[in-house]
Parts: sequence; C-alpha cells; structure tokens
Amino acid sequence: MEAVKKIYLHGTLGDQFGECIELAVSTPLEAVRALCLMVKGFQKEFERYDYHVVKGELQRGWYLDENTVKMNLASDELHFIPVIAGSGGKKGLGQLITGIVLVGLAFIVTGK
Repeated sequence: MEAVKKIYLHGTLGDQFGECIELAVSTPLEAVRALCLMVKGFQKEFERYDYHVVKGELQRGWYLDENTVKMNLASDELHFIPVIAGSGGKKGLGQLITGIVLVGLAFIVTGK
C-alpha cells in the first residue's frame, strides 16, 4: 500500500477543488489520474492550463518535465501550478507541461 502524499493545487485549481488533497499514489501521473476519476469536473478544468509540476517543497523542489512526471514521489509532496498561456510563468525554473498531455500520459502510462 502506498503512503499518503499531499497534492497541492495552486491557483484556480485550488480555488475550485481545494488547496491540498491527500492521496495514496506513487507518481505525479497517478495523482492526475486519481483526481480526474475521483473529482467531478477536475479533468476538464485541468486540461485548460499549462503547468509547472513540482516534486517536493514548493520553494526548493524539483520542477518536473514530461519525462520525469513518471518518477516515484517517495515521501515528497507534489504541486500543480497552473500557468496561463503566454504569461511567461517562472522562466528558467522548469518545463511547462500542458494539462492535456498530463492527462493523456496518466491514462496511458498507468495502463488502466
């Protein structure tokens, strides 16, 4: 059984679905998949944005990209930070990943 991880939803996601959700997941993709299946309206809203995905503490964590969102979270927390297209976000601090790509990967990689 997986340990429960804290999943932080920032911006509009946090406003709509709660700022912190605890889930027993092992990877960021499992977290996305679980939220899409468990929370009504989450997938549609999630697919609207690009994201910085941060593993670990928000200020010192690791910014993930499309290749590293499959990695094990261990005991780390996870942050999904929506970035409005064209805003520039936090330049140089990490890759932007689109919500549609994250959802697609979550359902393909988990194989369920």
